Amino acid sequence: MAPVLLLEQLALFLEALALGFAIGLGYDFYRAFCFYRGRPPAAALFLGDCLFWLLATGASLIYLLLYRWGQLYFYSYAGLALGALIYFSLLSGFLRRWWSKLLRVLFPFGGRLKAAGLRLAGLLLPPLAWPGKLAVRGGALLGQAFYRGWGRIFSGWRRN
Repeated sequence: MAPVLLLEQLALFLEALALGFAIGLGYDFYRAFCFYRGRPPAAALFLGDCLFWLLATGASLIYLLLYRWGQLYFYSYAGLALGALIYFSLLSGFLRRWWSKLLRVLFPFGGRLKAAGLRLAGLLLPPLAWPGKLAVRGGALLGQAFYRGWGRIFSGWRRN
């Protein structure tokens, strides 16, 4: 492995800094989008947070593993963290308010959008929960069958 020159290290650190800054900017936009019409339900917020951080992790891994060819150095992680820290300490408060105002102007129909999203979730989520319900019911039926079949054998062991 060839040594990395100082200017190369500085350029890679600045790229990681920019990625950390961009992740901070994206997180602020996500928060403004979530809260521009009031507080969303906790489950929706949890799923949105998981999706955002999954995308942010994917962007970081693409940078660290594919773009950097898997050469992981401390200054890459330091650049990511410092970029996010600089963004959150200097620009976050101003830009989050700006994002909120922009979203209120662009999407004045947020109440109808929220109702449509809840209706869509009501249609899509029950079929996704069906395999889990089936597994629970199947487990209950197997437990009952086991108890009926083997319960007689072990019934003398129980004292009522």
